[in-house]
Amino acid sequence: MDLASLMSPSPSSEDYLSAGTESRTESDTTSQHNSSDHKRGRERVPSDTEEADEAGHEHLKKKRKEQRMQRNRQSAARSRKRKDDMLESLNQENKSLREELELLKSQLAAAISQPGFAAVSTHLISLC
Repeated sequence: MDLASLMSPSPSSEDYLSAGTESRTESDTTSQHNSSDHKRGRERVPSDTEEADEAGHEHLKKKRKEQRMQRNRQSAARSRKRKDDMLESLNQENKSLREELELLKSQLAAAISQPGFAAVSTHLISLC
């Protein structure tokens, strides 16, 4: 080392810190600051675009949930209608079968009261 280099002023710490930062944007420095805070255990503060993205994502999630709930309501309504239709059909079939049973009972009662039924009933019993 020569004496001239020792006598020249040394770059200050500000010169080292500012070197190469002219091309950085504010978002670059913000994201670096936020990530370094995160590494130190501090809460990370999202940027405006990240907040907008997150708000959009939350809105989309809410919209999808509402759509899913609406589809579920429609499906439940269809299921209740099918159930009601099936119940109505079974009640109608039950009514029809009861009417048929009553008709057959009355026919049987009429047949029993006829003369010569004892011979027919004996013949039916022998067939079984």
